[in-house]
Amino acid sequence: MSTLSTAISASPLPSLTTLLRSWGIRVSKGDQHDGGLEIPVRQKVALFLWYMANQNSFREMSDKFNVSQSSAHRYMLLGDSAYISRDHTFIVTPKRDNGALTLQDQQRNTNICRGRVVVEQAFGRVKCKWRRMRDLQNTRLDVVVMLIMSACMLHNLCTGPADMCQEHPAGCPRHEDENI
Repeated sequence: MSTLSTAISASPLPSLTTLLRSWGIRVSKGDQHDGGLEIPVRQKVALFLWYMANQNSFREMSDKFNVSQSSAHRYMLLGDSAYISRDHTFIVTPKRDNGALTLQDQQRNTNICRGRVVVEQAFGRVKCKWRRMRDLQNTRLDVVVMLIMSACMLHNLCTGPADMCQEHPAGCPRHEDENI
């Protein structure tokens, strides 16, 4: 395992692991998935962080983290029905409900919707704390991306369980989603 994944295990990962377990997501080493061994959560987090921080190919990442190339790119983005999944297979969208959805399709749509709600509420909290995020007037995509990433990183570094939004002194209305 790389030094990056070793460094990650220092502080926030145990609480992430506990949270994932509470959602029913397997996190222990050796769990079976698709006929092979499940990649430990610590290594998945390291893979994702490495992907976000570098411009390595999936082949380079798979070599660096000693996983198969398909394991390195098994990540997706959640989108709404406005996105067309056929053109961008990494964006997961709900299936259109034409009245003939199977129970499995309905459950999939529910899971996608729940995931999107968590993401939207997390960005709402970031906007509550970092006012610049409410009105990004810069049209340069690279600058907008850096502002969003910086705000998310600052938010994660500066926010504790006792912090509250100044606009909501009685408590942020977004605290109920367990995504603190």
